[in-house]
Amino acid sequence: MKFSKQLMTITELHEQNGIPIRVLRKLVHAKGAPVIRPGSGRNAMYYIDTTQLEKFLEKKRPTGEVERRNR
Repeated sequence: MKFSKQLMTITELHEQNGIPIRVLRKLVHAKGAPVIRPGSGRNAMYYIDTTQLEKFLEKKRPTGEVERRNR
């Protein structure tokens, strides 16, 4: 995957690369995820470090911790 920025929000990743929002929301809560959350409030945004995202996804896919569900 190619990314335009090093840090991207869930919405930006969804719009640019077509990754489902449900998968990204699960990803930000997974242990060891490359996520930065600068705010501490309820509405603080999650920033995903795209330089480490592919390595993280490859590592987590075999265990099924972050997977895509079709409904």
